[in-house]
Amino acid sequence: MHICFVSTYFPQPCGIANYTHNLADALLSIDRNLSISILAGGDRKPLLTKKFNVLDTFDWDNDYPADIMARVEILRPDIVHIQHEYGIFGLDDRFHRLLAHLHEKGVPSVVTLHTVHTFQSFYVGCARPYLRRLLKRVNIEKYQCKIGALADLVVAHQEAPIRKVLLRQGMAPNRVITIPHGTHLAPPPDKAETKAMLGVSPGNPLIMAFGYFESSKNTHLLIEAFHRVRKHIPEARLWLGAYVRHSNPQTLAYRERCLRLIKKYNLENYICVEDRMIPETEVKRVLGAADVVCLVYKEDTRSSSGVLHLAMGLGKAVAVSRIPKFNELSEVADELLVSPWSVKELSSLLERLISDHSFRNAIEKGVRDYALKTAWPAVAETHLAAYLQLLETQSKNYTLKVA
Repeated sequence: MHICFVSTYFPQPCGIANYTHNLADALLSIDRNLSISILAGGDRKPLLTKKFNVLDTFDWDNDYPADIMARVEILRPDIVHIQHEYGIFGLDDRFHRLLAHLHEKGVPSVVTLHTVHTFQSFYVGCARPYLRRLLKRVNIEKYQCKIGALADLVVAHQEAPIRKVLLRQGMAPNRVITIPHGTHLAPPPDKAETKAMLGVSPGNPLIMAFGYFESSKNTHLLIEAFHRVRKHIPEARLWLGAYVRHSNPQTLAYRERCLRLIKKYNLENYICVEDRMIPETEVKRVLGAADVVCLVYKEDTRSSSGVLHLAMGLGKAVAVSRIPKFNELSEVADELLVSPWSVKELSSLLERLISDHSFRNAIEKGVRDYALKTAWPAVAETHLAAYLQLLETQSKNYTLKVA
């Protein structure tokens, strides 16, 4: 079987690039006879690899349906699997045209919707600024429903907050399936060593908010909560991933607001603000230093978190906000989900995760169990089964049409 992914790819600083690489790698680990091509898009030349056929194919600002179809017609894959995100493919009719072209050519298409919106999506997270404005003028539910009508299969990462929403918007139940986001299982690096690398003493409990700087990440709430935590646990430290990805006035102003808050509470010696993008090769090592990974975003879009799955794969205790993005963590313990507007809820949870060792041990065990359940090889097996079923269905339909 020849699978053709359409996605961003390394060295793009993009979670979709990580996802596609991990899925492709896991598919090959379970079936070495598969052939995988990655039609890469973005503003940087993709890295080449011996494992996959990586081709620099499209630019999201151009007529990408024509560029992608030109490659598809040469490669003649069995399946085209598109890793969809609005920051990559936009909100205009080009994506619908791409799916229509694939259908016309008889190429089975699968679309993973990494982000799903509703009419109530106000805090849309890390999308490029112009997309945030455009979202207010697009009938997004109708747009997504049309994707479901044009694609042969749609993949959602979570059942209740994503697939059921797509069904309510009008997608046919037999055209959309749930496959969880994959988790990379890895033994955690030596915590004392990784803490030292970050300038933190092994005896200091370390809370980590990993990623880049954006108001939707709710950094100011975490700083307020950490200020309260230190009143009871003065040895606690906080590490903030705070580089600016989208350099717009609103983001820069928000960053300054948070830095002023750190200064207001005299926390400069207790909070490390990392203002660079962490290279992919360092991510697991940095996360390995954390005692608690904290993700208290205030987004009301529907998606899954790659950072959360990285943390779970390392067996880390996690504290997250009670939003659709993190709904799957309720399978571990719903106590880990707090209001993204409540400093009190967050500080209370962080204090317990640091001080109550029995509680933290139970949470870490639950996290490891869930990570095993969603490990990449298991996720790849589910994808492969879906591909085979789709090809079988397409073959039967073709036979019926010929007859």
